[in-house]
Amino acid sequence: MKQAAFYYQDPHAPRPNRPSHIGMSVILFHGGRVLLEQRSDCGLWGLIGGGLELDETLATGALREVWEETGLRLDAARLRFFKLYDDPGRIGSFPDGNILRLISFCYTYELDAEPPLRLSRESRALRFVSREEIKNLPLCATHAPILEDFYAARDAGAEGIGIEYVRFAEREAFWAAHIHYLIEDGIVESEEEKAYFAGAEYRDVIARHMQREQDRLYMLYFVQQGQRIGAAQYVIFHSEDGKCVLMDFWLFPPYRNQGRGRACYRLWEARVRAEGASYCQLNCERENALRFWRRLGYRDDGTDEWGMPLLRKDWQTEKARK
Repeated sequence: MKQAAFYYQDPHAPRPNRPSHIGMSVILFHGGRVLLEQRSDCGLWGLIGGGLELDETLATGALREVWEETGLRLDAARLRFFKLYDDPGRIGSFPDGNILRLISFCYTYELDAEPPLRLSRESRALRFVSREEIKNLPLCATHAPILEDFYAARDAGAEGIGIEYVRFAEREAFWAAHIHYLIEDGIVESEEEKAYFAGAEYRDVIARHMQREQDRLYMLYFVQQGQRIGAAQYVIFHSEDGKCVLMDFWLFPPYRNQGRGRACYRLWEARVRAEGASYCQLNCERENALRFWRRLGYRDDGTDEWGMPLLRKDWQTEKARK
């Protein structure tokens, strides 16, 4: 029996012989794991989904496809539209001889757990898989970009993490969280250091920098589901070469070691790059912090005036490589 085949921006793809096909795909996920099906018509792995019927909306069709292919009844209120995939290079060739341009409306749905699933005739297998496991699976060419976009969005904070900037009048509350972080994380240990960061001299300098017209200092909180989960403060030196100095970046203890640090950072990086920063420099000396920053692409850049290791990431270089 002829097998289905899928093509994405492939010059060797066959030409469609039928009108464009409109369908839906659904990214069902729990934590960092996504539900994929192994298709019966070709053995490749892809997302749950299918074609739109004449008498249904896109969302209704997405919910129906999930029910038919997995046995799951989803709450329509929790279904979220993600993205439209309408590249003319998305082509599907099917065993019945139809060759279609595939237009897909993609939705996401976060599950509370990984539930029992019912296999349909359209699937050989259903499996929740991690980001790393996906790399080793033969994917439908039309679904690989969707999964890449989904994880990129999660890295950038689209899983519900946002940024809340601190107004000048609210700086005292930020400073209280800041000194608590410096002490509890062992960044400052001596009584002299504690007194300095909690004192008027340091805070007066920061306050003046918050009010500058150029090269202003910004304080912010990372927020998820209405809760502040972390904080940062930084300056972009537009008057110089676009250097961004990340002075502090931390997650509050209940939210650590859950992947949120990387997501918060990606969101922050996207923001400051959009604001014109060309590279970032920071200092740190704790081994776990050094590992974190190096995994994010930072490299050693000497030491600062206090002898603390400096790290740097060049965004202009990244842009040139691309």
